[in-house]
Amino acid sequence: MKSHLLFCISLLLISSQCTSQKKEEHSKTSETAIHTKNYKNKSWPQYMGPAMDGKVKSKFRPKRKPKITWEFKYEGGKPTPLVVDNGTTFFGTESKDIYAIDSIGNLKWKIKLDSKIKHSLLVSNHILVAAPDSTFVYGINAQNGKVIWKRDFSYEYKSYISDKKDMFGNAIVTDTAAYTIIKKGTNETAPLLKGDNVFITLQKHMVALDIKTGGTQYFFNANIGSDIPPLITENVIYVNDGYRNLYAHSKKNGDLKWKSKLYDLNEGKPFVYEDTLYVSSYSHLNKIDKKTGKQLGIMAFSDSEKKYDIVDNGTHYLTADGYHTHMGVNYGSYVKAFNLSSGEKIWSYNVDGKYITELIMIGDYLYFGDSTGTVYILDKTTGEKFFSGYLEGAITEPLSYANGTIYGAYEKNKHFVIFALN
Repeated sequence: MKSHLLFCISLLLISSQCTSQKKEEHSKTSETAIHTKNYKNKSWPQYMGPAMDGKVKSKFRPKRKPKITWEFKYEGGKPTPLVVDNGTTFFGTESKDIYAIDSIGNLKWKIKLDSKIKHSLLVSNHILVAAPDSTFVYGINAQNGKVIWKRDFSYEYKSYISDKKDMFGNAIVTDTAAYTIIKKGTNETAPLLKGDNVFITLQKHMVALDIKTGGTQYFFNANIGSDIPPLITENVIYVNDGYRNLYAHSKKNGDLKWKSKLYDLNEGKPFVYEDTLYVSSYSHLNKIDKKTGKQLGIMAFSDSEKKYDIVDNGTHYLTADGYHTHMGVNYGSYVKAFNLSSGEKIWSYNVDGKYITELIMIGDYLYFGDSTGTVYILDKTTGEKFFSGYLEGAITEPLSYANGTIYGAYEKNKHFVIFALN
């Protein structure tokens, strides 16, 4: 009897060791598998993707019923849109923290900065760039979280801001160096990478930095509308001031090339298709010659307050948040596809959420989330739903994509969860 009992205990121990070994091998296999996939982009390095247009050309076809592969829960403020590089997910928070999460959902490192982080981070060549809600900009080692360089732009160059203000209460920017700093310029949008430079938008200014050292390449006066990212192309930087003006600056040195008056107040990020520059102004879309700034016309839309998201092969995909009327009627959010040349609607897809995230397009599919906690995948040609799945809380930021995996964040009971969907 005693020998039989010892034999059973031995079997249990062996079984336990095998199970533990299998779990360990499974974890290693899962992490390795993510690196071996190749759907053209292995990273989502900055706000709205590799080219800042929300798109990735890929043969990736999502599973009919994708599942959550991991979740990371943390105590802290709202996360920024996620960036992903070499299997690691990075994000900042309104509680001043930056997190690095490995490819199976474990914390790699965490650091705290000087201020809230509201804008997406940037990662390139193992350097993570953060522009918190302050005058500081950080270059961080993406592998271990140690600060490589740090800049304070309230002291390291003259801001050229006078003490005079316009009718809206904004400081007037001049082209003279006669004024020293009176008002600190805080970071307005996410840091953006084009070529060898990182572009930082401050209070009425834009600075081009060397990502390795943080050194200033050049800076220039730019009437940047609050939270409106500039459009950075190979040779030109287009800046929307949020009122009625669009500016074109040389990407080489920041010199002003032209200024164009728009149809109405505008809050949209400029985008280019073929030789035409477009920018939204509430219920209209302005068409502008990208070389001269000459107005080519406007396209009217029946709805207003839209987010102008993605253009692909002559089709313009946009989203709009829902709203409640004073009568208590709820109008949900929607995604629509228009012919960019004619303005003709191609398809429309409605959701119940009060708000909807910006779109991303991976191959032939559109991805987004909404305030109900639902992730959607639509066929970009027909607008038909390929998949919708409910998470446990409202999806707060645009989704991200790398190596066949969709990344996002949702809020549950005032706490946030980062997830990977595959």
